[in-house]
Amino acid sequence: MTVTRQLPPCSAGRRKKGLFRSLISRHSDNKELRLKIREKPRKFPQTNTPISVWFNGEKLHGKLSEHIAFKGVIATQAEMYDMQWKGEFREQMTYISPASGDPVGVSFLQPRSKEDLIRRRIMMSLWAEMHHGFLGRAPDYMNTALMAFSSAAELLSEQDPRYADNMRNYYIYCRENDITLSHAFVQPHIGRFSTCLQTLEEPDAAKVIEKSEVTHQILCRTIAKTEFLLGTIEYIVSVLGLNSHAHIIEKVSEVITVLETMKSLLLAAEEKAFTDSWGTVIPDPDIMFTANFIFPRVYPRIIEILQLIGASGLIMLPREEDFYAEYPMTSINT
Repeated sequence: MTVTRQLPPCSAGRRKKGLFRSLISRHSDNKELRLKIREKPRKFPQTNTPISVWFNGEKLHGKLSEHIAFKGVIATQAEMYDMQWKGEFREQMTYISPASGDPVGVSFLQPRSKEDLIRRRIMMSLWAEMHHGFLGRAPDYMNTALMAFSSAAELLSEQDPRYADNMRNYYIYCRENDITLSHAFVQPHIGRFSTCLQTLEEPDAAKVIEKSEVTHQILCRTIAKTEFLLGTIEYIVSVLGLNSHAHIIEKVSEVITVLETMKSLLLAAEEKAFTDSWGTVIPDPDIMFTANFIFPRVYPRIIEILQLIGASGLIMLPREEDFYAEYPMTSINT
């Protein structure tokens, strides 16, 4: 018995190239496609924003896009934005803004039907495949959250109608200018889940986001990450000639099972999607949260399988440049 499973076309080719090539953003000479959707992010990596950034105890100077700790993720994100205006992906990545008539990112699209929900999933999966699921705060994460906040903005009008208007206007601004947002959650003690179990009252944090759109984006990312790891494992099995070993086949099958389970949950959640009181079609929350519960518990096992199969073959190989680097002479006092 041998492992003969092949990765889907969207996974195998891209992942093998992604392992060895540098993610360098490319420009296009097609003026028709040089729209707002890419102007802001394409400028960002080139600017030296006057902000205070510290790394390893030292304040950084110069362009962040040229620093070894940041240039990789900036180049990757730039290429993700490039996907939105390239002819190959433009239709899948953008839709026409109801405000300006310009193409804007599908990650800002408020789903009004199951077709819209599937369209969002396709777009988010394309981005997830670009970074192989390892960019936890890709732009579509907060774009999705912002879309959810905007769709339920009327909740804010209970305090002041201007709050709801501000929310909607900010959403439109971010959508039209393709703004990248990030965040950090600091869970207050009163909002912890243990408090909910004791008081049987919803924690404060749960009242902030009550939809499952963000979990939808997260699941697309975890599927891409699982595909990448599975592709890596299958490649190791092939290179080391382990296809005929029963215990190897069993381990690979475990990872395949996780991947297919996550895919099935994603499709089931979309199939059971419903329209909420704000007119937004959301994937079934119970199924989404089930997937979100399962994956963190099986992910360590996938990493373990990768380590077990790779065994002593998992070593860090030096690059060619390392052999020609000039290292300072070290004097030894005897």
